[in-house]
Amino acid sequence: MPGGKVVARVVDVSEGGFGVLAHSQEVKHLSVGTCQEIALKYGDLQLEERMEVRTVESGPEGFRLGLQLNSPASSSLDVVSKILTYLRLHEEFVRTHAHI
Repeated sequence: MPGGKVVARVVDVSEGGFGVLAHSQEVKHLSVGTCQEIALKYGDLQLEERMEVRTVESGPEGFRLGLQLNSPASSSLDVVSKILTYLRLHEEFVRTHAHI
């Protein structure tokens, strides 16, 4: 589904991108280098950002994606800030669910 949207939830922030857990049926057609609109859901926030897929690792619950934002710097920094804030507030959840 080129150009489609992938719905995922943020579970970790790693060097060079976000760690995102998504259901396999939603991301099975993604490959490294693919640019997609990603609907990030975490807490009460939902953001849609254009991102480039850096890594795709399969696991029992789905795929862990390494993503890079393809949006203006101010927007990217804002998104990263919100995600980091969320993860700091939900460290236990992240520790429990970040590894697949």
